[in-house]
Amino acid sequence: MRWKSPKSQQYFLLGLLVGLSFLFRYQVTFMIAGMGLWLIFIKQEKWLPLVSFTLGGLMMVGLGILIDRWFYGEWVISAWHYFEQNILLDKASTFGVDPWWQYFYEIILKGIPPFGLIFLAALFFYIWHRPKDLVTWLVVPFVGIHLLIAHKELRFLYVLLPFLPISLSCLLQYWENCKSKPLWSEKGYRLGWRIFWVQNALLTLFIMFWPVIPELKIYQMIYYRYEEPITVYGVQDNPYRMALYINYYKRSNVRTAEVDSLDNLPHDGQDTYIIAVDRQGGYDIEGLPGTKTLLHSTFPDWIYAINFNNWLERSQWWLVYEVQPKS
Repeated sequence: MRWKSPKSQQYFLLGLLVGLSFLFRYQVTFMIAGMGLWLIFIKQEKWLPLVSFTLGGLMMVGLGILIDRWFYGEWVISAWHYFEQNILLDKASTFGVDPWWQYFYEIILKGIPPFGLIFLAALFFYIWHRPKDLVTWLVVPFVGIHLLIAHKELRFLYVLLPFLPISLSCLLQYWENCKSKPLWSEKGYRLGWRIFWVQNALLTLFIMFWPVIPELKIYQMIYYRYEEPITVYGVQDNPYRMALYINYYKRSNVRTAEVDSLDNLPHDGQDTYIIAVDRQGGYDIEGLPGTKTLLHSTFPDWIYAINFNNWLERSQWWLVYEVQPKS
């Protein structure tokens, strides 16, 4: 039978892999849609390989539904519930809303200037230079939909990282073709290349020894400093609360609580407590009765010298104080 031909089998296996990628991250649906359109309109693939590809994808999605039934104990479609909660009910926006251009800003800034700008330029160049390429048809719908979604986090685009070396290679190749001599003969190019690798090596070493979440430093400090019962207060937030409260790094004697304002703290109590605020300004810590001791600050004071474009005000800056009420 023709569906058992090597080509159809390859497309079936490709469909299984694509379906597996969907189970791992539902947002790749837009990439899958772009891939399907590319197969139909650009590659103009015949119907039998397309059917094999679709069958493989649906079989993997069906396997995912069976696994959900196994673990949840009832029939559910996780992808639909994800879409319903985050898009239809707009639950994602409760974590923050950003303008459509936020991703471009974060890529330029967090990509470490000027390299972040080069990364972004390389991606745009690839799309412009190769409009019929498969990578273009994968990237454009994926990025386009994410620009429309109100809640934005740069990690949502991490799936595009494998395409970055491809787009950079395309840009560098085009640049070299426009010159009469190899790029490596240019002093500026060699200097930039060395800066890139030294910078990435230093940042890699920094990340290796720096916790993923800055709050971990707070957990460590409180864990080793307080063996007696202590309460950690937060104003409408708390360093121990992410999506849910994190209890793994807490001693059993540490209690957490949230108040609406500093006025709701136990000013008349006799017990020492901890107050954690999530930014440098806006809280009159000095006005609290008792003795205040700064225990932890996410950023050192000298960071103000490089507060370009007021980025500190957009960062979560935990300050943790010990307060000993007046006796």
